[in-house]
Amino acid sequence: MVKQERAARTRESLVRAAAEVFAEQGFTTASIAAISRRAGVSAGGLHFHFESKTALADAVEDRAVQALRRITAGRPGSAYAAHAAQGAHRADAAAASDAAAASDAVAASDAAATSDVPAPVVPVDAPRETGAADGAGATGVPGGLGVPDGSAGVGGLVEVNALQVLVDSSHALMALLAGDVVVRAGYGLCADASRRSGVDLHRQWSLWVEEVMGAAAREGVLVEGVLPQDAARVVVASTVGLEVLGARERDWIAPHTLTRLWMLILPRLAAAGVLGALMPQGSAAGPGPPDAFPDAPAR
Repeated sequence: MVKQERAARTRESLVRAAAEVFAEQGFTTASIAAISRRAGVSAGGLHFHFESKTALADAVEDRAVQALRRITAGRPGSAYAAHAAQGAHRADAAAASDAAAASDAVAASDAAATSDVPAPVVPVDAPRETGAADGAGATGVPGGLGVPDGSAGVGGLVEVNALQVLVDSSHALMALLAGDVVVRAGYGLCADASRRSGVDLHRQWSLWVEEVMGAAAREGVLVEGVLPQDAARVVVASTVGLEVLGARERDWIAPHTLTRLWMLILPRLAAAGVLGALMPQGSAAGPGPPDAFPDAPAR
């Protein structure tokens, strides 16, 4: 067990070091030597765990795949879930191995000591009224959409509309991008034209947002006349834009930036009956009254 934990620690150090180097230099410029130096592992030790730079990039990318899957928790058989499966096979295989299982446990206990960035935190300033203080895992909501960890409730059904799920999930995603260099580098690798990847995280996010907007339309929480596909395109363009810009300037993925974006968008999307309860997660004020959106169009 001790040997297995030591191997898991080494593997974790290599993945994090690779992510840092990829984020700084890009896949093409990054070298095995730079990654091994950053991790404090010999080149031979690196090759014992990863046969090539591509294998390291795959491991970093898989972390981003796992993170997005946890945040969105799409319905089984959905368009999102089907597309996500294309890029999830490596992540599932890694999770099945003893080394990866041990790595998760070690990383969880040592995150504060081994990382120079804060641990990823889902911003929750005002929990939804569910009778529970803390979130625990994905929960079912009307329409079968999943609520991300920490956003609302424990067990059973939670009365959260699809727009709120989308707002909370977008904040969870930006928090991970800001706080976890491995996830951030994984997104960069997926979009890197210098390497061929079977994963398209932007496409996966887009499909899921389209699903959520469809659910919002069925729930009657969209402004009358707003087409869910149009609303989805606005949200995807905005959030992907923040992610891309945030790779170089962290303020773009800060909670206050996303909160202000939602405060501009939501009055054009959310029906009057639900607008007042939709204050983006991560705002200091928490859920606010209808006049929290002074620019809401007259109904």
